[in-house]
Parts: sequence; C-alpha cells; structure tokens
Amino acid sequence: MAATVLCGACQSEGSLSWSASPGATIPDNSPDAGAASDIYIAPGDSQLSGIVNPSVASVASIQFNITGGWDGDFTVVLSHTDGTTSQSLTLLKMLSGGAAANSGFNNVTLATGNTDINSAASSSSTAAISGAWAPQGGVNFSSFQNISPRGDWLLYVTDNAAGDHGVLSGWSLNLDVVPEPVNVALGIFGGMMAILAFARSKWAKLLFEEKPKC
Repeated sequence: MAATVLCGACQSEGSLSWSASPGATIPDNSPDAGAASDIYIAPGDSQLSGIVNPSVASVASIQFNITGGWDGDFTVVLSHTDGTTSQSLTLLKMLSGGAAANSGFNNVTLATGNTDINSAASSSSTAAISGAWAPQGGVNFSSFQNISPRGDWLLYVTDNAAGDHGVLSGWSLNLDVVPEPVNVALGIFGGMMAILAFARSKWAKLLFEEKPKC
C-alpha cells in the first residue's frame, strides 16, 4: 500500500501584506464607539493562490498611522474572524497609564521581539510616536498562529478620555503564510499508519495463532 505525504513546510510564501486607508475619525472620549477598519481576505485572494490550505505561521507585523489626538487616550485592538472562530489582541492601551502626551502615531510598526511601545511614550513631548516597537506589555501574536488568513481582520481604535480626537489614517497587515503546517499533516499520516499497523497485527494473530486441538 503506497502513501503520499504533502509537505506543508516545503513552500513558505514569506510575508504577505494587505493594507487599508480608512481615514476614520476616532470619537473623543468614546471607549464603546471607536474607529474600525476592516481588511477582508477573500477565499480567492490572489496572494494566496497556489498555497495549499494556507495557514498563518505568524503575524509578522502591524503598521499603522494615527493623526492627532492624545496617545495616552488610545486603545488599539487587532481581531480576526473567519465566521467560525475569532481571535483578538490588545496592541496598546492608554500608554503610560494615560499620561502619554504624544500626539499621533507616524508609521509605527508593531512586531514581536522589539522594545515595548510603552517605552516610546513621553509625558512632556507632543511629537508623534514613530518607529518599530513591540505591542504593549510584551504580548505576542501567538493567538493568530495556525489559523486561516482568510476572513475579516479588524483594527479597532478607541479614545478613552476627553480632550481631543485623532484619525486612523491607515494600516497594514503583514502575515507569514504557509501551507498546512507539516506537523498537522504528519500527525494525520502517523495516526493512519498506527491504525494500519494495529489492524495488521490483529489480523496476523488471527491467521497464525495455533488453533486448539479437538
């Protein structure tokens, strides 16, 4: 009996990118009514063409721009749903306990392994935060691993204190997408082989064990 194994780790596509430019106003002092921007990755998305059962190996990075506002007021959340499952992650929440006087985020990149973005906050400078940082509190993107990239990816920004408001100008989603993880494929294959081996051993025992004499 021959078996074919499809190697899911053999054809990594690297980092794929999608972006949106909502220009959405973030309502001042409205923690329950923020600005939301959706990136929808369709089943037939051209960037996923040729990838068998695409799976998110990792969220490589999130980039975003917010114009104006008081950075200590903002909460930024990334979420994903494919209609069956959903995941969400708070990327930052009221930097420096709400004391960050910076105004806006200019081409900020959030990626695991960088310095916590809370370190970029200033209680005196109104300059926009820029550069590459890690999500606040050392959180990582592991909750998005091994899910389908297809579906709705949402960046949701709220302003949690009165004074001024900002605008979510744009953002980008950068995913490392691979075929179905090889450990899943091998797990299925290994399970099938174990069942087959067990069945064969039981059959051999029935065929060759000595029959009792009458």
